[in-house]
Amino acid sequence: MEKIRIKPVGTHIENRELQFSCIDDMYQCFELAFRDYQIPFELSKDQFIRKFIDKLNINFSLSTGAYDQEVLVGFLFNSIEKYRKKLTAYNGGTGVIPGYRGLGIARNMYFQLIDLLKKHDIEQCVLEVLTKNNAAIRLYEEVGFQKMRILNCYKLYSNKLSKSEEFEIVIGENLPMEYKKWLTYYPSFLDSPVMLNRKVFSETVILAKEKESVIGFMMLQGLNGRISTLGVHPEKDLNVAIALVKKGLEISKNKQLTFLNMEENATSMSFLLESIGFVNEIKQYEMQMDITT
Repeated sequence: MEKIRIKPVGTHIENRELQFSCIDDMYQCFELAFRDYQIPFELSKDQFIRKFIDKLNINFSLSTGAYDQEVLVGFLFNSIEKYRKKLTAYNGGTGVIPGYRGLGIARNMYFQLIDLLKKHDIEQCVLEVLTKNNAAIRLYEEVGFQKMRILNCYKLYSNKLSKSEEFEIVIGENLPMEYKKWLTYYPSFLDSPVMLNRKVFSETVILAKEKESVIGFMMLQGLNGRISTLGVHPEKDLNVAIALVKKGLEISKNKQLTFLNMEENATSMSFLLESIGFVNEIKQYEMQMDITT
């Protein structure tokens, strides 16, 4: 990839609305901004488009980029949807490339966006940030965000999966109608019902059945092994979830699974995941800013 020539800091920075036609610039800026991130976060251009354009559904007119003349040096990606019954701007990614950090670029992007979001009747902003990323947390708190809850991020390796009895496992087209009733946790923005409905046709729905009745479900991103949602009939037990996860491992290209942003206080779901063999490796804060006042 051709590298951006980093200009000396102190030059004039201008915030502009992002455009889909600048996708190459956005990817290049993202790649540079996250190269030294606390967690390895490398995406090919196709993966970047799939993650941020197809699934996150970036709203370009309500996102922004920081430009030094014609070079994109920072970005803030927003997706707009209903979340917890409020019209929400979800920050799916904020980054500034090395050489331009410490100049208040991310802060300025947010302050400029807030007025624009209000004009479009957005009620709140939501994001997730690593609990150990103190610099980002300070920035978001200065802008007006507050910590709302802790989210655990789990990982399962194939050799850690608990053994269990077998169930009929099939690939479905949609989640069962009862799936919301079977959830024992409140999902994060990316895995909320409205977002799942958008993703259902690009992910794999796995169903557990008993006598033709669905008794468990899982929705999986097969390329990276990320579980979007998982639930079991309240009268069934751990064995159903293990059977679903076993099938997920077979489908996953990298032979490992992740379950991201499970609220820490969801004790029954956390117990279920840990009983299967998942390990909580990372914690994030879900942060929220009310912009109605």
